[in-house]
Order: sequence, then structure tokens, then C-alpha cells
Amino acid sequence: LISGINRVQIPADEKISSGLKKTALDLGMTCLGGTIASGDQFIADKEKKGYIKETFSAIACEMEGAAIGQVCFVNGTPFGILRSISDNGDESAGMSYDKFIGVAVDNSVKILTEFLKRS
Repeated sequence: LISGINRVQIPADEKISSGLKKTALDLGMTCLGGTIASGDQFIADKEKKGYIKETFSAIACEMEGAAIGQVCFVNGTPFGILRSISDNGDESAGMSYDKFIGVAVDNSVKILTEFLKRS
């Protein structure tokens, strides 16, 4: 459970989420929508990755989104989370993170810039 709100999941705003996804697709990027697991660990183990995927039906795992979601939920502020995947969450995560972080950042900036123009 997430401390202070007694929830396991925090729903993102559908309008924001669908707008981010549409923007990414319009820019020709691969984009998925779904549950993003968030926690206090860098996942670099295929067994942990499998557990998270099966337990939470997560399409990705990261370390920041829940904090943003929790603050927004408590304050009644709509939010969406955009993740540009920079590693596979398995034993190669450390190497692939270093290789793909620049691409992930560039893609996120492009999507958010266009999304904000449309909003």
C-alpha cells in the first residue's frame, strides 16, 4: 500500500494519458498505455521483472511516477506519466541504460513539447 493513501494503484487522468499516447504515435514513436509499476529499486533482474509484470499487470517499471501520482492524488490534481524506456529491466539494464538514456530523453522532450502545443 502507498503510505498515507491506502492504495496500491493511483489512476492517471485518462485525457492526459490518451493525449500523451496520441502525440507519441503521431510523431511515429512506439507507445503503449497501461499500468506502470513504481518503486524504490532499479530493476535489473528478469525474475523481479516477471514478478512485477505478473503481480501488477505492469507494462513498465520505474522509480519516480508513484511519488508524482501520490502528490497529485492527495491534492486532487489530474496527472499523466510519460516514460521513455531506457533499459530492459533485466541483467543488461546497467549497460542498456547508459546506451539509451540520450534517446529516451530526446523522445520524451519531443512528445512533451508537442503535447503542450496541442493542449
